[in-house]
Amino acid sequence: VVFANYVLGKPSEGGLGFTAAQNGNLYGTMALGAIFSTMFAGQLADRVMSSEYLMALFHLVGAGLLFLMARIHDYNTLWWTAFAYALLYNPTIAISNSLAFHNVPDATRDFPTLRVLGTIGWIVASSAVDWVLPEGAKNTNKPLIMAAILSAVLGLFSLMLPHTPPTGKKGDAIPFLKAFG
Repeated sequence: VVFANYVLGKPSEGGLGFTAAQNGNLYGTMALGAIFSTMFAGQLADRVMSSEYLMALFHLVGAGLLFLMARIHDYNTLWWTAFAYALLYNPTIAISNSLAFHNVPDATRDFPTLRVLGTIGWIVASSAVDWVLPEGAKNTNKPLIMAAILSAVLGLFSLMLPHTPPTGKKGDAIPFLKAFG
């Protein structure tokens, strides 16, 4: 949420000093990641790797990318790093939903409560930037470093989730190619 403060902020105050268009392009990486990551992440979760390990992998590598983003000052390098992060982060949303549906006793009854708690968690996490970081830190790379730490914690937590093996669904290994046809 506060990424724009850092991207648009004055370099003399810890920001990058990028333009509004560059800021918009950086935010656009998340939408691109949502489009392209769905083409491979579901296949990995369905055929190759247990969901909890895939979540751990995506969050741990994502933590490294977030840390790199906090160190990068070149727009093009930052864009590609943000795009790589978006490719890894976006699938975790669907995988976490899949884990929930697979492991809650009654998904019809329990999932709405989980979803509401997830939204509350999102609000608390975004507010945590104000609670944890000192005044003026939102205009620096400190929120990215905080996000990297929390992503690493979430990656480690993912290793403690219930084992959810791949379903091994039959059919096309790469169904999106058939859609293009």
